[in-house]
Amino acid sequence: MAATVVTQFETGHQDAIHDAAYDYYGKRLATCSSDRGIKVFEIEGEQVTHLADLHGHDGPVWEVAWAHPSFGTLLASASFDGRVAVWGEVSPASWQQVHLSAAHSASVNSVAWAPPERGLMLAAASSDGALSVHSATADGGWAAERLEGAHPPGAAAVSWSPDGLRLVSGGCDGVARVWRRSASTGAWAQEGPALAGHADWDGRVYVWSEAAPGRWDCALLHDFSPAPVWRLSWAVSGNVLAVTDGTNAVTLWKEALEGQWEKLGGETYA
Repeated sequence: MAATVVTQFETGHQDAIHDAAYDYYGKRLATCSSDRGIKVFEIEGEQVTHLADLHGHDGPVWEVAWAHPSFGTLLASASFDGRVAVWGEVSPASWQQVHLSAAHSASVNSVAWAPPERGLMLAAASSDGALSVHSATADGGWAAERLEGAHPPGAAAVSWSPDGLRLVSGGCDGVARVWRRSASTGAWAQEGPALAGHADWDGRVYVWSEAAPGRWDCALLHDFSPAPVWRLSWAVSGNVLAVTDGTNAVTLWKEALEGQWEKLGGETYA
């Protein structure tokens, strides 16, 4: 097995860093912080070069996400200020804000790009309880639609299915919900019952498998309590899951032949 090289560097952020995301090629890294800023770096081996500072949010920035490179160099951000922003690189190391939406009345907690086959489309989850879907229009603008009441206590996370036909969201109501756009009306609607398994901030990670249309099986991956679990990320291959928990540890998990989940190696601490 090849050795893993860990590079540590000072970002220049003036407050807590909430997210870091690599671009499609793994050559650029975007970070965001409570200092209201976003930074873009180029990563070449152990060499880190600061490329840009992006300013425009009026509150902490919780999450960033890169669009597929077929649409150019685009980065989305979610902020406490209730806004979804899209940033574009117009020339080397020169960026501008190409979309700013005030579709939400409270903190935007998560953003996720649709698979490129669905076009330039972005989903967001907000503490106002709604989701929003932002689509680039033919005239160069953006259209936004809201999914009202998705999670009344607040929506915390959103993600797309691999085919881009469905969304899944998680919220402070302790459930996940699957959404599908109607082929006839174009409206988004919940598909099947809510996926209920969590009890508040219970520190548990569940893996849901669709056994049949509208029916999901649930398996407990691990109970991290009393620590909360903050983020999950699947490997491109889909069989390894990275988990970030409240102890500042990142662990990797893989499903065994018997259907149980096994931790790979040890923890990596931030």
